[in-house]
Amino acid sequence: MKITPEILKKYASQQCSEQENKIVERWLKTENQTENEEDVNVPDFLEEKIWTNIKSTIAVEPEKKETIFQKKTTWAIAASIALLIGLTFFKQSSSSPEEILVCQTLAGEMKNFTLSDGTLVHLNANSFLKIPKKFTANTRIVTLAGEAYFEVAKDSLRPFTIKTKKSETTVLGTKFNLSAYADEQTTLTLDEGKVSFKSKTNTTKPIIILPNEQAVLTDESLIKSTVNTKYYKGWMSNTLYFNNESFSSIAHKIERGYGVEIQIKKLQLENQLYKGEFNNPNIETLLDDLSYVLKFKYEIKENHIIIY
Repeated sequence: MKITPEILKKYASQQCSEQENKIVERWLKTENQTENEEDVNVPDFLEEKIWTNIKSTIAVEPEKKETIFQKKTTWAIAASIALLIGLTFFKQSSSSPEEILVCQTLAGEMKNFTLSDGTLVHLNANSFLKIPKKFTANTRIVTLAGEAYFEVAKDSLRPFTIKTKKSETTVLGTKFNLSAYADEQTTLTLDEGKVSFKSKTNTTKPIIILPNEQAVLTDESLIKSTVNTKYYKGWMSNTLYFNNESFSSIAHKIERGYGVEIQIKKLQLENQLYKGEFNNPNIETLLDDLSYVLKFKYEIKENHIIIY
């Protein structure tokens, strides 16, 4: 039986059959449930019931930032709250007594929060962070899908490790941006300190990243270069930087940041490059400026944008 919002609703209301209870509880105890969690779109009617069950186990209370999409609809805000609460269950592994918490953002929203060791996390849109309620005596390990900026609290006795689907990053105390969206290359950009960065999918040796350096993980290798880090952390202050970026990449970032869908009918636009900076623009202002430079027209229908 697949875990669905309806099953979770019954479970939160204590209306499940014995068999359904066992299935949900087995799901909650599974160590690696990232794929299942992403498949479950928890609706807003679960908010109060699930909150009653889990509020005593929440270790962090994320500070939600206002996003650059100022016209977010009511249902999207409600869904965002329900998704965070619905996924922040008390999860106890059968092989470990560790309490695992999950924070997830939707398209068009960001969250800031502090971990139990004092590490500050800024979680970008469409991202997922799995964290222990309390770190162990020897290690600090979290799992990321999407993008986050970490200000890691210094602790020379306990390395801080971020695992993604394709990479593993280990630090002692530093500030860096890690982007690990499923449909993009994994990219680490360092502001302060020193980072060890390696691939989980090939035999490439770990590389050391220093301030103002960036590592990009491709299918076959790790590529390191010197960069201006402001281009890779502007999202935290609702600033968009496009540094000679293709329009297809820009459209993808707009979809994620504003919670919209973009259809590009003018195909020759996709590989056109653009360089520019926008400080907290609304969607119309952004599209007006881009369309003037890149010579296209657009039409907005609710959360769907057609480029032609």
